[in-house]
Amino acid sequence: MTLVLHGAFEPSRHRLREIGVDEFAQLAGELRGSSAQQVAAHAARLAASSPLLKARRLALVEGGRVAAIGQSVQEFDLVGLYDVVTAAKARNRGLAAALTTELLRRAFDDRAVVAYLQVSADNIAARHVYRKLGFVDRYAYWYRIEPAVTQPLAA
Repeated sequence: MTLVLHGAFEPSRHRLREIGVDEFAQLAGELRGSSAQQVAAHAARLAASSPLLKARRLALVEGGRVAAIGQSVQEFDLVGLYDVVTAAKARNRGLAAALTTELLRRAFDDRAVVAYLQVSADNIAARHVYRKLGFVDRYAYWYRIEPAVTQPLAA
C-alpha cells in the first residue's frame, strides 16, 4: 500500500516516545507473543540496518503502559512503515491510526513524499486503518506460490 504525503498532519495528542532497537524488538515481541529467540533475531535485523537510513521507532504510551508501537525507515523521499502493533486490550480505539499518523508527520517534516507499507490481505483491521489514512493498494504479493495453490507444482 502507498500514500502520497501532502502534509496537514496534526501532532499527536497521545504520549509518544522514541525508543531504541533493543527496546523496540522487546516490545514488538511482547505485543505479538514472540519467543525470546524471535525477539533476538528481530533486534539483530534492526541493528544491522544501514546507518544511512533514517529510522524512527515510536512507542505510544497510555496509562503508563505501551499500548502501540511502530517504526518508519526513510530513504530520500520514500518512507516505509514497519511493525505497527497494538496491544490486544488497546485495539479498536484509534491508537494504530494515531501512531501511524505521527510517523507520517515526522517523515513529512523530514521531506518524505511517499509512504509505503506491506500488510497481509487477511489483516482486515490494519487494512481498514491504512485505508482511512489514505493508503491505496499497489500490488498483491505472494511468496513463490500463488495463494490458491495448495499443492507443489510439478517440475
